[in-house]
Amino acid sequence: MKLLSFVHNPRNNDPSRKVEEVLSQFDLSKETLITVMKRMRQHCEMGLTKSNRRQSDLLMLPTFVRSLPDGSERGDFMALDLGGTNFRVLTVHINDHQIDTKSERFTMPEAVMTGTSDELFDYLAGCIAEYVHRHNLADKRIPMGFTFSFPFWSNSLDSARLLSWTKGFNIPSVVNEDVVELLKRSLKKRQDIDVEIVAVLNDTVGTIAACGFEDQSCNVGLIVGTGTNACYVERLDNVELWEGDRDHPKQMVINCEWGAFGNGGALDDIRTEYDRIVDNDSLNSGKHIYEKMISGMYLGEVCRHVMLDLVERGVLFDSTAAAVLKQRGVFETRHVSEVESDTSNNLQFVGTLLLSELKLAKVTDEDCSLVLSVCQAVSKRAARLAAAGLATLVTKVNKPQITIAVDGSLYIKHPTFKDIMEAELKNLAPQFDILLKTSSDGSGRGAALVAASVIRERQDRLINKSV
Repeated sequence: MKLLSFVHNPRNNDPSRKVEEVLSQFDLSKETLITVMKRMRQHCEMGLTKSNRRQSDLLMLPTFVRSLPDGSERGDFMALDLGGTNFRVLTVHINDHQIDTKSERFTMPEAVMTGTSDELFDYLAGCIAEYVHRHNLADKRIPMGFTFSFPFWSNSLDSARLLSWTKGFNIPSVVNEDVVELLKRSLKKRQDIDVEIVAVLNDTVGTIAACGFEDQSCNVGLIVGTGTNACYVERLDNVELWEGDRDHPKQMVINCEWGAFGNGGALDDIRTEYDRIVDNDSLNSGKHIYEKMISGMYLGEVCRHVMLDLVERGVLFDSTAAAVLKQRGVFETRHVSEVESDTSNNLQFVGTLLLSELKLAKVTDEDCSLVLSVCQAVSKRAARLAAAGLATLVTKVNKPQITIAVDGSLYIKHPTFKDIMEAELKNLAPQFDILLKTSSDGSGRGAALVAASVIRERQDRLINKSV
């Protein structure tokens, strides 16, 4: 792989050459992306073994989800969605391939997010009870799926031992505990509602489930928003660390936790100095390297550091802009999307954004054009790296026709990310017929659909036993 390093010659005063030296670092060749694929494939395979999994950057967590929804599910189900500053409770009615969803959103108080275990799970149980009583469901025992969007290890489909908190939660006493059991305990204390948690999953698995209800070719799920992760359907024969039964269905959804790819150095030769600065400034330095090159939490910061470097080289804005661009978070990923969405003459919107939101003193047409080029270079690299990851999973699934369920704000809201990723994916895996499909509300509806598929499997087993 070509080593992408930055070489600056102070004697070279050609502005276009300076810009090229900086932005070319983000232009990855197809050969480079194929090497990324090979390295990720190696980490995938190591992560599925017992002996080598600690050498893998990817956790490759068995989800215990063996069967995805197939469209035949029927009935009423509930879902919980916890993964940030809001907690959602949903009911989902499924009949004749139609899904009717109702939901309510509850704010997560900061004191609860950083309090005690009892405070957290009693609060969640209270929200569930409030929803159940408001919708007159207290006299029903409803199967429930629980989307818990934090890293966890499962021993069964309805267990989740928390590995670490993220997203502003910090309750140390819950780490290494089974969050499903803790929630059940809080629900039992109330004695006023009767729900059955039949499945716990993360939002990426919910994404693949929500899409799978309508498209049985869906074998890969991707989220690319504030963070990024992927999951896929793996043959059980390839999952050495699986110690359960290997009966039908002989498959398992694997949660890759692929944001951590590169933690061990697999991406060092394509990381730029800007990536390293962003990583060093982050709360989890040295971790989630792949995510920091792709996801919405970091793209704005990468662009900011590139622009700051160009200011210091004398090719962007004037020297007073350096003080502005040294402020962490001043240029957000939403600004990246807004810049790349500008179709006005002379990039008038970009100029307005830089003057009004960044409070720059002076902005020229050339400045606006260069800011656009920076955003495009960083976004394009992100989309192509995401495509390399998807191509790795597509080749691992190895089916002629594959649907990929995708969700996340960066994928949905960025003006070019989707198209670039899709084009690069087909370039890297041309032998497959690949369809990217936006998955609607995987963390909510998807959880209910996983619960529905669990109940369907139970009913199928009862019928088979009676025959």
